Amino acid sequence: MMQYFNFSAGPSTLFPEVIEQIKNDIGNWNNTHCSVFEYGHRTPEFTAFAKQMEQDLRDLLNIPDDYAVLFLHGGGRGGFDTVPLNMPQKHKKALYLISGHWSRESAKQAEKYIEVKNAAYVDDQFKRTKNDWTAESADCDYVYYCSNETIEGIETFDPPVISPNAYLVCDMSSDILSRPVDVSKFDVIYAGAQKNIGASGVAIYIVKKSLLGFAAPYCPEIFDWKINYENDSMYNTPATFSWYTCALTFQHLKKQFGNLANLEQVNINKANHFYNYLDQQDYYSNRVDPAVRSRMIVSFTTGNAELDTLFVQQAKQAGLLSLKGHRVYGGLRAAFYNAVSFEAVKALIAFMQDFAQKNPK
Repeated sequence: MMQYFNFSAGPSTLFPEVIEQIKNDIGNWNNTHCSVFEYGHRTPEFTAFAKQMEQDLRDLLNIPDDYAVLFLHGGGRGGFDTVPLNMPQKHKKALYLISGHWSRESAKQAEKYIEVKNAAYVDDQFKRTKNDWTAESADCDYVYYCSNETIEGIETFDPPVISPNAYLVCDMSSDILSRPVDVSKFDVIYAGAQKNIGASGVAIYIVKKSLLGFAAPYCPEIFDWKINYENDSMYNTPATFSWYTCALTFQHLKKQFGNLANLEQVNINKANHFYNYLDQQDYYSNRVDPAVRSRMIVSFTTGNAELDTLFVQQAKQAGLLSLKGHRVYGGLRAAFYNAVSFEAVKALIAFMQDFAQKNPK
């Protein structure tokens, strides 16, 4: 039987153990004689489950007690609006550090609510510009950046240095839980679930409690951080299946890896194995500077659109799924999120070698 490997940028592959647990629970979750899709979110069983889910996330990321953890609707893109709608607006101005497509899109959305200063965090040559933005952020309410850009395959591993008068906000949608993070260096972290956490339909917000209560008067109540905190993220009916898959993933990470430092080493090994192959051949190319290459996702190309299309088609026939590049960027793309195995990476490299040999340029 052919083995299939999913390299989708999102929704992405889940751990096999999580899939098996979903199968086991589908008709009788937690001995309730109902699936989790059907069970009331305010029942004692589900509320206890939700509390444990939050605690598991706190354990994995070592989230301090003075941070709220919210599970909200809207996905990662929803954060483009909910951040400016909830942040204090003393200056009504924010600095957006642009490293790729998603930080650029978030800045566009923020312009509906506040003045936005754009600055290149990664330049057009896919190289990091600088990390000290103290002067540029001195008159800003907050500084926003995206730690992993999935379209270009760019990841920045250390947070920018900013003015002590500004808050730091990070979109970690595609690299959260892939490595240890010092949460105390951030004021707001948010992440859509469908990359490294679970099924699509929920976004996780980690917010300093001192920032709750600053929502703009026109902020919809379901996106008001303070209201959601006071209602345990259940101000309206939560996406229970998404919560459930997140919870299973948290449990699996704790059981399988113990901590994120151990998981980070696995991710480093996967990424290094792929980039080592990429750098020693000349059939495929990747334009990103090695200093900001993403461990989570790689964009590459043969340099020929027809060959790229053929690559995707033949890869699918070989059991390697979802390797087409983003519609904005083109080319080829492979996600190596937490649940993508080392075996999958090796299978992709073997196919790339075979394809290059059979399709000379």
